[in-house]
Amino acid sequence: MKTDRHITSPGKMVTAIELGSDWVKLVQVDRRGRSPVIARVMARKLDEGEVASGGLARAVKALNCGAGDVIACVPRQAVTVRTFELPSADPHEIGDMIDLQIAKQTPYSRDEIVFDYRLSEGAREGYTRVMLVIAPSAVMRQRCRVLEDLGLNVRLVTVSTDGIVGAVQHRMDAGAIGLGGDIAVLDVDASASEILVLQNGMVLFSRGLAVGAKDVAEDPVTGSERLIQETARALETFRHESPSGRLDRLLLSGALRDLDGLTDRLRAILGLPVERFDVTAEAPSAGASALEDARGRDVALTAVAGAALAPDRLDIDLTPESILARRAVSRRAAAMTVTAVLIAAVIVLASLIVESTLFARQHYLARLNALVKSTTTAADEIESMKHKVALVTSRARGGMLPVAVVAELHALIGPDISLTSLELEEGRLTLRGVSLGGPEVSSRLVSTMAASPLFREVKRPRTLSVKDRTEFEIVCETGMKHP
Repeated sequence: MKTDRHITSPGKMVTAIELGSDWVKLVQVDRRGRSPVIARVMARKLDEGEVASGGLARAVKALNCGAGDVIACVPRQAVTVRTFELPSADPHEIGDMIDLQIAKQTPYSRDEIVFDYRLSEGAREGYTRVMLVIAPSAVMRQRCRVLEDLGLNVRLVTVSTDGIVGAVQHRMDAGAIGLGGDIAVLDVDASASEILVLQNGMVLFSRGLAVGAKDVAEDPVTGSERLIQETARALETFRHESPSGRLDRLLLSGALRDLDGLTDRLRAILGLPVERFDVTAEAPSAGASALEDARGRDVALTAVAGAALAPDRLDIDLTPESILARRAVSRRAAAMTVTAVLIAAVIVLASLIVESTLFARQHYLARLNALVKSTTTAADEIESMKHKVALVTSRARGGMLPVAVVAELHALIGPDISLTSLELEEGRLTLRGVSLGGPEVSSRLVSTMAASPLFREVKRPRTLSVKDRTEFEIVCETGMKHP
């Protein structure tokens, strides 16, 4: 049993299509207003053999329902419906019991069928009433494939019984049908009919009748009598199965043109009030021609209109498991695609952030390099100027120019002294030379230099006498002496 019953939400156009063996019907309901309104009604008759030859797809395409989500409705005669009570109120126990009932109710194996069920309170305490619907999975797959090949997304596959229940509940909500008691509904379609009994919107009984509007149209007397007798036998079966049930009235819906005589006969035979029930009465004038054409052809629209008017109340879902599995795979693939796109977007965004950050840093580095380059040029110029200033300063700290020192020495040194080297560095003078006549000569030179105003702290740290020659070294500071 499917648990996701959310078919649509307000603010959308709902399309329901019934694919039968002789008719294809379509009802579109506009849910964008305060209450749902039938916006479009279409029906197309299938010729003999069209279903097998691909005519079903051509018929749906001819209805021009567009693309989008649809609810597929299957006629009652294409499925097996059973109603019974189970001695349990536990959904898990009921599920196990229904598995056993399925084996009894159908000759098919579990792989060949698809099923679903409605649950309601039983007549006795601790019991649960079940409406079990079983359908060949091949038939359901074929119906889904026809719609999906036309670009339609089948949101749910339901049975006409569920659609009729939805139609009755919709009219009850609108106040067109009074509440109270068990209500029997007889829906007459073109080639078959369906009778069901409802209690507070729950199905107590359902049975298909092998007589329809076509039989009544071909032989009004015999056809009407057959329809009445089949209805009476079905209701007698319901009373036998549910002794506590109390039928309050009969709602007559479907495709009969002349209902006066039939209504009176049903009232007389069944002993019940009979009311005409037409859920398509609220169809707008825009769809009147198509609706009148469908009525004139003796086709019932109750089930497909009810499915479109009350999609959130449909409890039966006969969508094959293979279709559901394929949809799950498609949803998973779509989710993975979205995830992959998001991951790729995140990667691209991260790459853009990294690239922009790298570009900003490279631009900043280039500006720094340019600034360093310009600063280095200015620093080099300043360093060169400092070197020149230092050179001039060092020369100035000497007290006088070297030429003055040399001129002064030339005046003080006598003919018996010969200089071998003269070093003047930052105001410090170092003389080396040779004197003839003994160390007294170099001593006189020391005294003479000490007396000069250009030399200070004159010393002779080293002398070496060899025979009549004396090698000497004199060290002093240059510069004018302060008085």
